[in-house]
Amino acid sequence: MIKRALVATAILMLCPAFVFSQDFFFLFGGGLPEAGGTPASNTLNSTASSGSVNIYSASGVDFDFADIDFFSSDTGVAQFTGGEAFNPAFNIVYGSRYDSASITLEPGGASGTFSTVNVLQNGIDQEIGELFDPLFDPAIGPNGSFLLARVDFDIVGAGTSEFSFAVGDLSIVELPATELFPTFGNATISTIPEPSSAIVLIMGCVAMAARRKRA
Repeated sequence: MIKRALVATAILMLCPAFVFSQDFFFLFGGGLPEAGGTPASNTLNSTASSGSVNIYSASGVDFDFADIDFFSSDTGVAQFTGGEAFNPAFNIVYGSRYDSASITLEPGGASGTFSTVNVLQNGIDQEIGELFDPLFDPAIGPNGSFLLARVDFDIVGAGTSEFSFAVGDLSIVELPATELFPTFGNATISTIPEPSSAIVLIMGCVAMAARRKRA
């Protein structure tokens, strides 16, 4: 019994490290002010009606063009509503991270796309990015990570929804012609009742139990 508990604990402890070791991954919160300034996690238990999740790229994944689709597994729980792709200026020499970067959403909020185009500069290049990119966070992942975008969502129902990635039709490329095949880390959001709702639910259960007892 103790051995099983220890194994379960070890699995739980390894999960965050596994997620952070992915090439592209979702995190709720983060160490940077733009990421919320709270401890980063790939899970969120929420009583709120809306929120945001951030897209990160692990340091060492060099790319100049990216087409990455993202999904909500249950739009009855969480629907994407908007977001922002971050394209900071490195410095006067290197210019901005991309020529362009954007977040687009499909109708209904079930999916969207994070896309970048970079022909003139170096895109995510770890050799210069870690030095000059203001959205590089050395605290996330073994060798740090880059904050790429924020995706906003509304919580519309009770339950659990998983946020996941897939490579888009236009792929992910390191110029001049190297197609990349990254690994992805998912994130999970679970809605929980508000305290007032929980109290009402408990009172209802107590009332039902008392009624059955009298019967």
